[in-house]
Amino acid sequence: VPGLLTACLVMALLSAVLRIPAVAQFNIPLSVASLDNPFTTGALVAALNSLLWFFGIHGFHALAPIMEVLDQATQLNATTLAAGYESVYALNSTLLGAFVFIGGAGATLSLAAAILLFSRCGSLRLLALASIPVSLLNVNEILLFGLPLILNPRLLIPFILTPVSNVVIALAVVQLGWMPPAAVALPLTSPVLFNAYIGAGQHLGGVALELLLVLVGACI
Repeated sequence: VPGLLTACLVMALLSAVLRIPAVAQFNIPLSVASLDNPFTTGALVAALNSLLWFFGIHGFHALAPIMEVLDQATQLNATTLAAGYESVYALNSTLLGAFVFIGGAGATLSLAAAILLFSRCGSLRLLALASIPVSLLNVNEILLFGLPLILNPRLLIPFILTPVSNVVIALAVVQLGWMPPAAVALPLTSPVLFNAYIGAGQHLGGVALELLLVLVGACI
C-alpha cells in the first residue's frame, strides 16, 4: 500500500512538473567535446552517480545521456586505433566500468573489502561476504539496500570520494602514458579483473591498477 501510494504521488508530481516548458525541454549540455577536460567531467560524473544513488535514484539510468557520450568516446577510440592512430579519449565508458565503479556505484567492492578487513560485527561481515559474488559483476544492490548505503549520511562522503579518487587516479595513469585509453566497449557488468585486462588493452598493468584502486578505496 505505501508503495502504490508513493508511485501514484510521484506520477502525479511528474505529470504536473512536465507541464512546465523549461522542464520538459531540459537537455543535459554534454557532448564529446566536453571530454577534452576529462578530470573535471570524470569527477563530476562519478560524484553525481553516487549522489543520485544516495537518494535511491538509479544513477546509470538518470545519467543515460552522459553515458551515451562516454560510449561514443570508446567507439571513437576504437575507430582511431583501427586507422593506425593513437586513441584520443582517456575518459570513456569502459574506463568507468573497469576502474571507477569497481563493484558497482560508489566502488563498493572496496567497502566490502574494508568490512572484511576491519569490522568485527558478524552481521556486517556476513553481508559483505554475500555481496562479493555479485560485486564481481559490478552489481551492489545488496550493500545499497542491505547495509544500507542509501540515505546513510555516515557513508555519504566515502561513497562519493572513492569513485572520484578512482577516476582521477585512472585518468592520471592514462594521461601519463602508462596505460592506453580503452578502445573496447565493455558492458558495465563485465567481470572484475577481466574488464581491467581488456580495458587496458590486454595488459596485466590494468589488473594491477584495479587491485590498487580497490585497496585505496578500502582505506577511504
